[in-house]
Amino acid sequence: MKFRRQLKPQVQPDLVPMIDIVFQLVVFFMVSSTFVVAPGIGLALPESTTEEQVSMDLVQVTVARDGTLYFQEEAVDAQGLALFLSGLSESQKQRVILQGEADVPLQDVISVLDILRAQGIQNASILAKNPAPRPDPEEEGGQ
Repeated sequence: MKFRRQLKPQVQPDLVPMIDIVFQLVVFFMVSSTFVVAPGIGLALPESTTEEQVSMDLVQVTVARDGTLYFQEEAVDAQGLALFLSGLSESQKQRVILQGEADVPLQDVISVLDILRAQGIQNASILAKNPAPRPDPEEEGGQ
């Protein structure tokens, strides 16, 4: 009786090292990535001790120090802002955030709030940052 020998090697690739490398690449890119939290407009935000974290997928209206208005990251005038706001859906009108630099004149902020209200936006949030903790004078060896 003649027995047949299998001469063909059975090749099965080992996937564990490949999975390890892919996982390390994912971790590397997550750690080395920078995430943009604020829009491309550099602002010195006012401080607030009661600020809350908000999602940045909101509709952003910005008032710059020089009075320039921005819708998202596009510079607009008052009429252009009203036009953009009128094109928002009802769900987007519920997620409008107003941001401006700390030394923006109050009249500029009130003017933008008037534009928002004229377009049916009643609940706009105002963006602020949490102030840096101030040192206690008693802990510094003061009186």
